[in-house]
Amino acid sequence: MMLDSDIRLQSRSSQGSSVFHQISVAESGGDRPIEALSQGSPEYEPPISKYNKYSVVIAGFIANFMVFGIAFTFGVFQDFYLSPEGPLHGQSVAVVSIIGSVATCLTYTLTICNNLLAKYLSVAQIMGIGSLIFSLGLICASFSRTTWEFSLTQGVLFGIGSSMLYMQPVIHGPPYFTTHRGIAMGIIFSGTGKYMPMSKYEIFARS
Repeated sequence: MMLDSDIRLQSRSSQGSSVFHQISVAESGGDRPIEALSQGSPEYEPPISKYNKYSVVIAGFIANFMVFGIAFTFGVFQDFYLSPEGPLHGQSVAVVSIIGSVATCLTYTLTICNNLLAKYLSVAQIMGIGSLIFSLGLICASFSRTTWEFSLTQGVLFGIGSSMLYMQPVIHGPPYFTTHRGIAMGIIFSGTGKYMPMSKYEIFARS
């Protein structure tokens, strides 16, 4: 028995106008649900290009490289600050360690604000603002001479910027990969340890 069914799908185009797609289907054996998605329909998802995938991995690697590379090697900064050539020579170790403690604390704690930021800003905007605050903190730290100045720059500003910077690739990176997701995330997180071998040499060699 031949059944003729007309399916009319309505979707919204980018300009807000209605686009109608008329599909005439003749099939035997009864009705069967048929789906047709247009590029203007909300259900349509364009394929993710390799360029976008590689960009996410590289951006995540660099973000982890900068954020955790500097945060986890604060002991090297502390040794330099307390050395005879350092700006905090003569201060106690407990006082100087406050700088790194504030930075690490804010890096992890302020990630709870990412959902709020995502309501008003895109991922690129959040990372852009975070990188600016992150960089500003380190630049201002190069002019600091007292503990409280380092706490505000390398501590507070660095912590705020790094919390906005590193979390985005961690959250939004996995959906870009349907295969090899573990390898991609491994590369992103491997940026954490790449800064450590070179940091001590660079700081003391250039002091």
